[in-house]
Amino acid sequence: MFFASRKRLIIAYTLYPMIVVFILLVLRLPHPEHEVVDVAVAVGISLGTISFVYHFVRALATGKLPAELDSRMGLANGQEGPLLDHVDLS
Repeated sequence: MFFASRKRLIIAYTLYPMIVVFILLVLRLPHPEHEVVDVAVAVGISLGTISFVYHFVRALATGKLPAELDSRMGLANGQEGPLLDHVDLS
């Protein structure tokens, strides 16, 4: 985080303690609610993993990054991104 903005640093340094507090609160929940939170976390992690794998495979197959990522990286739509410059897609 050497070149992070002030906003990004505040988010990074407050997110970690918030996660720890949330975990400690969930550990104190009675058993039916505790399992519901565990299932919700597992579903969220699964959906995130599926989304990551889908976009990764799609980027490798097409040689292009998703449009929303291109715009955040300052690339013109359809222009090859620096992340895929070294990948041989042939």
